[in-house]
Amino acid sequence: MKKLVTAMTFAGALLAIGGRAGAAPCSTVGPSGGALPNPVYLQVGDTQEPLLKSLGAALANEASPVSFIYITSGSCTNIDAIYKREPGWPYKLVLIAGLVGTFTIGLIEGRGFLDPGMRSKWIYDWLYSPMQGTMFALLAFFIASAAFRAFRIRTFEAGLLAVAALIVMLGRVPIGDVLTQWLPASIRLQPVQEWILNVPQNAAKRAILMGAALGVMATGLRVILGIERSYLSGED
Repeated sequence: MKKLVTAMTFAGALLAIGGRAGAAPCSTVGPSGGALPNPVYLQVGDTQEPLLKSLGAALANEASPVSFIYITSGSCTNIDAIYKREPGWPYKLVLIAGLVGTFTIGLIEGRGFLDPGMRSKWIYDWLYSPMQGTMFALLAFFIASAAFRAFRIRTFEAGLLAVAALIVMLGRVPIGDVLTQWLPASIRLQPVQEWILNVPQNAAKRAILMGAALGVMATGLRVILGIERSYLSGED
């Protein structure tokens, strides 16, 4: 993997521990006094630190340096936030209590915990499912707003893609049938979006997968026959 990470910079000490107020900004000055090349800022769990160290050691001799500047956080971040009374800690307390309570009730009720009349079934039907539906309903608006900001229609093909995306989004929710209930059943939004997913979308997806498979086969043959040796000798 050429032109990737070449240096691992440990700057956790340059950040205030635990996001304390008045924390100093992270420095981009390297150990030798020069500016760090292409810094990438990360906040990862402490379990990912060995992976970052291994990645930096494996890519230490690349030609295009990129510096990792990261700070680690503990694995039990919710419990730590409750203990420190950080903003939003009551919500984390409800999360932990719900996790422990649901797990305990499931253990007590045994294998039939989802049978009708069981407390776990009630929790699933009247707490978990409504919250899940609410999250997905909000997610649809976030996806639509992000697509509107990132997507720009400049060509005819981009216009087709935008129209197809709009049809699929509206056709997969009940409001799509309400908007097109006056049309014949075969050209309402739901059957149209199903046709888009089953015919042109599947055709394009299969073509991409076939191309990727051929590329993997070609690369594998080059490695087996000794034509591709850059991963051993460092040649381009």
